[in-house]
Amino acid sequence: MIHSFVFNDGKLVGSNLDTDALRLVRADKGLLIWIDLDQPTAEEAKMILEDVFSFHPLAIEDALAINRYPKIEDYEDYLYLVMHAVAFSREEQFRTSELDFFLGKTFLVTHHTEALSMVSSTMERIQKNPASITRGMDRLTHFLLDTMVDAYQPVLNNLTQEIHALEDVVFVAKHSDPGVIKEFRNRKREVAHLQEIVRPQRDMVNRIARGEFKLIRPILLPYFRDLLGNLNRTDSTAASLSDQLYLTLDVYLNKAS
Repeated sequence: MIHSFVFNDGKLVGSNLDTDALRLVRADKGLLIWIDLDQPTAEEAKMILEDVFSFHPLAIEDALAINRYPKIEDYEDYLYLVMHAVAFSREEQFRTSELDFFLGKTFLVTHHTEALSMVSSTMERIQKNPASITRGMDRLTHFLLDTMVDAYQPVLNNLTQEIHALEDVVFVAKHSDPGVIKEFRNRKREVAHLQEIVRPQRDMVNRIARGEFKLIRPILLPYFRDLLGNLNRTDSTAASLSDQLYLTLDVYLNKAS
């Protein structure tokens, strides 16, 4: 599915345009456009990424593939970013969802292969008050990233609850239980995966916050520094959870022996 939003001076002036209209908007340097490729078909992805915007083949290849790690590439006229949203549920446990960004001076193209609440909530906000986040595509990008990072906190809270529950089992256990060791491995893998996602994203945001990329206006750098601080706190919390798991496992093994 292709969602599109066209802005002029902070106002929403068009949405969900057809291909020909998108090409006209693309050629009009006075307009800003956000196109979201939400679980697109191969034809839809090709039409936007290749036909309308003519992005670099390597960037398109990355966007259509599954990327385990975040990344950022500077193609002069636009930045290509791979970021990851995270979620946690008792049914599926820890999981990640990739979100690709093509950020230019007058456009933002996002691509994802599953529905993302951060994207849908941003669309809802645009419908209600577009001026607050659509006067620049770098500002819209920051808003999406900030919403993504905010969603890490509930994941950390859920992981913390799971680890505390595991501690309760350990301290009342009177004999070894293979299921407990399995739970330790699962929680450790989830915390490690979260750190694998957060740390490269933190490094990427740090590069942006330092002003390395010309497409990010200086006025927005403090906002990206604040985003960097949130990622640092997430990484610090994840590291503490990892240490806590090791200590709890040590107690369990000592009791079992």
